[in-house]
Amino acid sequence: MSELLTVQEVDPWLQFNPYIVSGYRPRMTICGALRSFFTWHNESFNVWTHAIAACFVFYLMLFPPTMDAATTTTVGASSADGVAATSVVLPLYERRWLGTSSEHHIGASSTTAFRITCLVFLAIFICSVVYHLFIPCSTSELSYRRLLNCDVFGVVLCITATSWSFLYRGNACSAEWTSHAGLGAVLLSGLFVLYCVLFNASCGALGRLKAIGFHCALRLSVLLWIELPKVQSQGYHQAFYYHAMSYMFISLGGVMGGFRFPERQLRRATQPLPASSSLLATAVSRFWGWVGRFLVSNEELDYMWNSHTLWHYCIVLSATMMLFAFYYDVEEFELARC
Repeated sequence: MSELLTVQEVDPWLQFNPYIVSGYRPRMTICGALRSFFTWHNESFNVWTHAIAACFVFYLMLFPPTMDAATTTTVGASSADGVAATSVVLPLYERRWLGTSSEHHIGASSTTAFRITCLVFLAIFICSVVYHLFIPCSTSELSYRRLLNCDVFGVVLCITATSWSFLYRGNACSAEWTSHAGLGAVLLSGLFVLYCVLFNASCGALGRLKAIGFHCALRLSVLLWIELPKVQSQGYHQAFYYHAMSYMFISLGGVMGGFRFPERQLRRATQPLPASSSLLATAVSRFWGWVGRFLVSNEELDYMWNSHTLWHYCIVLSATMMLFAFYYDVEEFELARC
């Protein structure tokens, strides 16, 4: 591959993070970009982390985790007229509420839904790999924006499509209309965000952040609306904890990306402070200067530990937590007794 470039040498539309100063690939063909998958540059970890994650969720899609074959419930009760309680074996993933008016008729089995969820994660990871791998193929700002839209579409798709587990398995005792209403809200929000982000030419980085942040906030509201009553009434909280951890990781990654942490702080620490700087500013600058000198080199910062690479790590952790949340949503749904 040709010699790597600095941030001042790449096209203007690729200079969106001036604090990542080196490791940029020159403009290249699609074949050259494919070959760069196996070379070292400042997008290598971004590509490799999500490529490995894509392989992992593809494996889970082919071989989903298994649970016990059946669960036993009791229908009826002993009474004065001699009607005895009867134990009925109901297969997991196909349980129906017998003798109640609030039956949960859900089309897809949980195994199928888990595979679809893995397929959604596979799509977002592939979209991310395509975006980061083919960045140097963009010949104009318009072509770069189209490539970026591929990555953004994967993010919105993931936020929307992974809502199935808590919508339809989050609370076995909730009314059926709550799941349908939550699904409608998430779908409408997803379509609105896609329109604002993909088809609005004036939508910049801040606009994308606001739109996707709104979508995440609405999804979180629906999650709390459905899952919290289960935690309070039945005491099942494992799935809720994993959902919360998923949001924690994605929020952490978003905050680091928004503040360009840590490359912004480390780059500024190398600049001389004005004479009128306060003691606190001086201490903070010296701290980051110490970090840059002894813990993170300039190359490591540009290639492995910048805000966007940390965002990728957080996305992988968030996706892992979502899969755990799916598993426990299904398990707690089977254990619930209303």
